[in-house]
Amino acid sequence: MSDRKAAIESVYHVPCKEDHTDFGPIMDCLCGSSMFILGAWFDPDTREIGGYLLEGQCMQCGAAVRLPTPADQVFLDDEGEVRHL
Repeated sequence: MSDRKAAIESVYHVPCKEDHTDFGPIMDCLCGSSMFILGAWFDPDTREIGGYLLEGQCMQCGAAVRLPTPADQVFLDDEGEVRHL
């Protein structure tokens, strides 16, 4: 079992059926689902999500996954250099 998979299981107390964490941050699980179980906390002033853990589980297949952030969005500029959105 990978260290990341074991860490995810210890946080959510649910066994992971597969480990997809090596695929990097994903928007959709390999099973096709776009719903994930994740740990989040709320900003007490705005009552909106203040932050979240980057490790989660797919709600459909139970795989361990790494969740995306806005910093994960990249594109190539006209010179072929990687730029972050």
